[in-house]
Amino acid sequence: MKVLQLVTLSQWGGAQRVALDYSEALRSAGHRVLISASPGGELEKRALSLGMPFFPLKMERRLSPLKDLRALRQLRRLMKREGAQVLHAHSTKAGLLARNPYVPGLKLFTAHGWCFTPGAPGGSLCKAAEKVASLFSWKIICVSRFDLELAIKAGIKREKLLYIPNGIKDTVKIADPARSGLIVTVARFSPQKDYETLLLALSGLSAEAWMIGEGPLLGKIKSLAEKLNLSARVKFKGFLEDVEEALARGGIFVLSSRWEGLPLSVIEAMRAGLPVVATDVGGVRELVKDGVNGFLVPPRNPGVLKERLKELLRNPSLREDMGRRGREIYLKHYTFERMKEALLELYRSLPL
Repeated sequence: MKVLQLVTLSQWGGAQRVALDYSEALRSAGHRVLISASPGGELEKRALSLGMPFFPLKMERRLSPLKDLRALRQLRRLMKREGAQVLHAHSTKAGLLARNPYVPGLKLFTAHGWCFTPGAPGGSLCKAAEKVASLFSWKIICVSRFDLELAIKAGIKREKLLYIPNGIKDTVKIADPARSGLIVTVARFSPQKDYETLLLALSGLSAEAWMIGEGPLLGKIKSLAEKLNLSARVKFKGFLEDVEEALARGGIFVLSSRWEGLPLSVIEAMRAGLPVVATDVGGVRELVKDGVNGFLVPPRNPGVLKERLKELLRNPSLREDMGRRGREIYLKHYTFERMKEALLELYRSLPL
């Protein structure tokens, strides 16, 4: 069958990576896959490098009635022109546009954390929109059990929902956390990731930290690091093609998000054998078992975050043990192969 994978933006992030991984999995099973998103980002670059047809479609995260209507018309024309039978959307705006009945095709949607999840700015309006859109969805994939339960509470019918956790390919680049006290985080510089809380926690520690990523708040966070006298110890690495290499040099992974779905960055850290300190939001507790492969901390609480980082910094054997257990959890539950098989099973069941 012919499938169009649709994402709102091309800038690299969890939704973009999963959409590309889905595309590879489907193509390997003999399906014809197209990818569409706003142009000019890393998703477009990577899709074209893999030989996947990419169709630019200008979309924005924010509500913009005229631009959204234009994107809706373009999407309808694209689906009809290319003869795609399945439209599989990722991210909130793309998901709402794709599931408009004006657009042809059988509709699938992967929720990478709901826009109405606790801590997110979407609120009741977003919840209502998702409930209506669910009526035009054949299936909705939830990447965490947390999101599945949240959808049911929001009034989305259980039979529409399917749980397929994120999975990533394995690596040979494994960390040795007992020998490293480097703190690493991989996250977009946006309000969701709450770098302010992380910097406040780091201000009381002597360890070096690497912050990997780009985003609109990068300048503000750099200024805050200077104000807190952290510039000598906190290194801003920007976007890295080889995140695996950076994680392999680390000793601790940290994520200070205000809300999440099932963060790929945490799965990457577990795959690398790193202990994880992360905020207890969304599906994070499905990855991080508190006291087993890392620590869960409350969001927006730099004091608790600092204490957990300090505990790991002064205990190399604990870092090693937690990192090993994290990798075991990854190998058992969050590999690319497990995700791929679940996805292909879903596609085999499509009424086409």
